[in-house]
Amino acid sequence: MSDKSLELQYNYYEGTGPEKLREEIVIVVDKGMSAAQFQRDQVQGKLTRVSPEELDHSLVMYVADLIRNGSDDSTLQQWKQVMLNVSMRVEVTTGYEQRFWKSVNLRQRYAGTYDALTRSTIQQIYELVKFRDEFQPGTRREIAEAWQAKVTDLGTMVIEGVDFSFVDSAIKIHDRMLCYPDAFNAIQKMEMEFGKASCLNYIRVLEVICMKGKEPEQLWILNTILDYIFQLKEINNRDLSTRALQGTSSTRGLLDVFLTKRKMMLWITDHLASKNVPPEWIDVMKDLQTHAQFRSKVGVSSRGGDGSEQPDQSWLGTEHEVIRLAVDILKKVVYGAFHDHTLKNLLKGSSAPADLFAKEPFSDMMKDLNAALDAHIHKSKKNEEEVVAPTVAKDYLTTFLPDGVEHCPEDLEEDFSSHILEAGDLVDRFVKFIPECSSKSELAQALDGTAVSKKQPDGTTALVVMDTKTCGESSSQPHLRFPQFRSVVLKNAVQAFCMARNKEQFDEGEMCLLLDGSRQISTSMMSCFVRDDGAHFENKTRSEFVVHYDEKSMKARKHLSRGLVTCHEGMQVLTNGALSLPASRTRLYGGSNMSTSIGPVVLEPVENMWLVPAEKKKIYEGGNAKVLAGGGLPDAPAKPQLSGEPMTYHAMPVKFYRELLHSFCAGNGEKNQKRKDDGESGERNQTTKKAKTDIIDALIKMQDDKDEEEADGRNAVVTVMKAFPLTFGSACSGICSELFAAEMLGLEVRPVFACDCNQHVTKVSQHLWSHEQYFNNVFDKEFLRDAPTVDFFLGGFPCQPFSLQGLGQGVADEANGTVIYELLKYIKERQPTTFVLENVKGLLTQHPQVLMEIMKHLRGLKVTGTRKPLYTVLCKCLNARNHGLPQNRERIVVIGMLNAKKTYDFAWPMSVEMQPLTRFINDKDVGDESDLNSLNKTELNNLHESYQKIRAGGGKPTQGFYVVNLGGTSSHYNLGYLPCLTRSRCGSRGYWLSWLKRKITAKEMWALQGLPKKVYPKDVVTETQLGYIVGNAIPIPLLANVMSSMFDACPLH
Repeated sequence: MSDKSLELQYNYYEGTGPEKLREEIVIVVDKGMSAAQFQRDQVQGKLTRVSPEELDHSLVMYVADLIRNGSDDSTLQQWKQVMLNVSMRVEVTTGYEQRFWKSVNLRQRYAGTYDALTRSTIQQIYELVKFRDEFQPGTRREIAEAWQAKVTDLGTMVIEGVDFSFVDSAIKIHDRMLCYPDAFNAIQKMEMEFGKASCLNYIRVLEVICMKGKEPEQLWILNTILDYIFQLKEINNRDLSTRALQGTSSTRGLLDVFLTKRKMMLWITDHLASKNVPPEWIDVMKDLQTHAQFRSKVGVSSRGGDGSEQPDQSWLGTEHEVIRLAVDILKKVVYGAFHDHTLKNLLKGSSAPADLFAKEPFSDMMKDLNAALDAHIHKSKKNEEEVVAPTVAKDYLTTFLPDGVEHCPEDLEEDFSSHILEAGDLVDRFVKFIPECSSKSELAQALDGTAVSKKQPDGTTALVVMDTKTCGESSSQPHLRFPQFRSVVLKNAVQAFCMARNKEQFDEGEMCLLLDGSRQISTSMMSCFVRDDGAHFENKTRSEFVVHYDEKSMKARKHLSRGLVTCHEGMQVLTNGALSLPASRTRLYGGSNMSTSIGPVVLEPVENMWLVPAEKKKIYEGGNAKVLAGGGLPDAPAKPQLSGEPMTYHAMPVKFYRELLHSFCAGNGEKNQKRKDDGESGERNQTTKKAKTDIIDALIKMQDDKDEEEADGRNAVVTVMKAFPLTFGSACSGICSELFAAEMLGLEVRPVFACDCNQHVTKVSQHLWSHEQYFNNVFDKEFLRDAPTVDFFLGGFPCQPFSLQGLGQGVADEANGTVIYELLKYIKERQPTTFVLENVKGLLTQHPQVLMEIMKHLRGLKVTGTRKPLYTVLCKCLNARNHGLPQNRERIVVIGMLNAKKTYDFAWPMSVEMQPLTRFINDKDVGDESDLNSLNKTELNNLHESYQKIRAGGGKPTQGFYVVNLGGTSSHYNLGYLPCLTRSRCGSRGYWLSWLKRKITAKEMWALQGLPKKVYPKDVVTETQLGYIVGNAIPIPLLANVMSSMFDACPLH
């Protein structure tokens, strides 16, 4: 018996007083027991009862307390009658086991009685509403007090107590949600399926749903819950706790995910409508805006459900490609659960559908949809007699000047009108006013015909400048903080810029300048720049400048922060590659453009800014521009009294933009070409004296002329380095990771030699590259004799002797462990300009003496005839996870740079954000039973144990991005990234992708080492052999980052 059960029943007797015991006592006797034996057992207390004992035990306890407390005789006589009238029933059994099951079933009957008779939360709500409507006790607090006075509180935790909070929530739920029949029916369906255990049988859950919106939002949430449980079968009733639905302070809950899906569904329909698609297309989308409608026409995704009773989807084949793509988005994102985890993470940043669809993986879906839309629009416009561009009228002066055109005498009106047209044409040569567009395609179309889309002279620099202090928010005032940075605005602008120039990405000579308002937005900024292969620009392509302001002018303009005025902000400059500017003095501020500081910038007084009447400002802003942020500050300057309102209080002066155009060489095609010609001429004069050289130093000359009139002539003559290819060589070469890394860095290289003893490796390497020499073994005398010196040498010596997974023999392994000595001989004799040696972490943790020996040998090399060190030699343990790859691959990297060529201090590369695992995985390839059946016994055991661990930790194997290591003696898994790819495990594809229910493929492992999929060596060797090769490879982004830092310190160009 449970003490709590006795306590609850005790409280019942105390609250109700003497009444007949509600349940009978059931006693069992063995078959064949005589009446005499029964009488003896009864007298001796040996009869066996099987009915629950709490009822009569608690009765005895309560009466005993009455006696001890001296209750009056009348009360005790009443309780005596209760105890003498207890019903008892005797049943015959055939043994102990039958008695045991009899007892269990009697208790089970009580459980069923509880589920049948206990009022559900919905029933309690209707009881309270009936009490309110029929008896009209008054306020909600008075209802709660009246209820508590009439109903006995037993202290049970199973039934929610009715207090003011419960009454307040119950009436709110009834009046705002249960009054709708569809909502009531959805809740009833859950109760019919799960009884009182339904997740919707809790007042707190219902209240949270009720507060999430009005009827449409509430019905959407309830139907989504039903859909997830009964159709998708992605979650069960027990998973939907209040915490899971509502979320926490740091994570969004399922309710937010559900409502965001609805917003995304409606946004898709609105997006199509904004493109003026045929009305019947919109009707099709509106017919799919409920779960029931969608399931009846499209069915359940293959990821959820049992695949039975799928509707006829042949109707989709008759629809336009735009509709098919839009329905596919609904199926995957809105009515499917596969992307829920990604969506929940993205909600930390923004819940706006436009922002979410700009993020991967949704951006890829929208790219296909928009491409189909653009094709449809283009085809439609061909049939129109006149195409209207989405730009403003040509009458710029009357449209954008604050007060329009002043009235002029009638006799001059014709001449003045002609002058206005000429002025408009003149303005159009230098500036194009374009209202904010809803998409990048619309903006690209608006840019068509402007200077952006026209071919410019060689050497011309194109700038995309964005001021985040004003962008998207034209009504900011001095007492308000800056608006939140909207990455989608920048992303649309950048992509429209590239589209207008018929390019996929930024080219050389194109820059983006972003004024950040002293906020940390570099990460959001970098997410807007994507290369052709889908990878984001590296952080090293970003240069940070500082704009500093005149204090007096800033105080007159801006608010204070803790009594101080911020007199600087960052200007992020992003290029596709290294930032390269012809050196010159600044035109309007002190210093040169070789400095990262610009200023001091004197801000215009507010009265000198672009002032417009308030009513016109609203027109210029449009519907979406006013996004005030932050709220008022007590120490802000008073709002000035002006004839009009500034378009923005945070505008930069014209002088600043003139300086940007000059210092970043925007539009200076002829002058830049002259610099280039001068540089090439200087190079030719120098290179005629050198038949062959690897590097020509840059010669920078800066004139110190202070004549303001000749400012344009201050551009220095710059000699750019000659682009001779760098020479690369490697030993234990594998797939020649160094060449892939060089491609990633955009370096022009000449593969001089490689060396590997594995025939399969050689076959793949020679398929990918064309080396001038290829050696078969580092132990062959030809290697040291014929391998030449190079600019960069890579030696990834065998890891098995030093790995935790190997035998751990170290250099005692004569076949593999002593290879390092041959590489050290090569470095000593050939003295490459730079080198990298790479191996597993075990070289440091298990064989530190070998690592120390390597470092001692390399640092002991001296310049001939001196005691000066030949190399700068450094060592560090790096992890591929910190260099963009979702793989926990720790590697010891030893680097060396010739001190004779080393110009700057070396700094190890900074960490790069790990990319999502799903970017490297083909999520369209979903496994089936055959994948599971292909596993051997060890793999099955490890998979089963890992799934148990995942569930024990509160996870769901098929919903999270879990990777299970199938090999080894014990189970192991990772969430969101792979363990270290090893040779043996890659050979057997021994990694299980839980959400796809299959093993990883060789092509996916290839990508997870940072190798480009477009050169995947299909059918060159078997997948097993290719797996071995991939497992031995060096992660390409990690190596590229190290090489980049080395070449920064030791310039080879």
